[in-house]
Amino acid sequence: MNIGGANDYSFLFNSLNKNSSKNTGANNMLMIDFTELDHIQSGAYLKSARSVYDNKPVVPSKEDKDISENKLIQSETAANDLVEQANALLNDKSLFEKKDITTTNEDGTTVTTTDYDMEAITKGVDAFVSAYNKLVGSFGDSDSVKVLTKAMSLVDTTENFETPLKEIGITINKDNTLSIDKDVFKKADVSTIKNLFQGTGSYGATVEKKAELVAFTAKMELSNHPNTYNSTGNGDFNFSTGDFIDGFI
Repeated sequence: MNIGGANDYSFLFNSLNKNSSKNTGANNMLMIDFTELDHIQSGAYLKSARSVYDNKPVVPSKEDKDISENKLIQSETAANDLVEQANALLNDKSLFEKKDITTTNEDGTTVTTTDYDMEAITKGVDAFVSAYNKLVGSFGDSDSVKVLTKAMSLVDTTENFETPLKEIGITINKDNTLSIDKDVFKKADVSTIKNLFQGTGSYGATVEKKAELVAFTAKMELSNHPNTYNSTGNGDFNFSTGDFIDGFI
């Protein structure tokens, strides 16, 4: 995933902007801007809606079904990876303890000091950020409103922690990915970093739970992946948006 902005997924999350005029009425029921569902659905739902009025079921092609399933697999895999990285930070109690660190000078002599292993801490948090960005990137290809709802909850969580994250050198990009300034991070207060990634209610613990929900939802969508959308419009189509959006057409 190109964090620099070549792949911009921000259109998926415009409705998260609390000052947005779009975040009202029906748009706010799932916190999704329904004017942008054409980006999410790639036209597939429009075919389904027409079939309701024509009283004819639409059978998606095998290619479309395979593409949709692959997108769900990508989200599930990326979410599980983020859970793993968050869990590693949560449970490694020794990570934020001072240790004897030995360094070798240019003349070959060694010096041992007692301090935090900032290289190890940076490596762990950097892996978390990479996994987070991979998951956010997978949302841009998702066809599932259920997965995207969980996605926006995850992004909203990060926005709630924006200030303390910025204090340790982690900033939120326009496409909702994260960037870490390692120079700032290595100079940050270790207790602030620890409080963000360890303990009940911490950013790391909350993200872990949100990512678990994404993985679970994607897995359930895969296991219940239907093959057609029936003439009454009640959710046999291979996308899981039918039942909810039928209320608006």
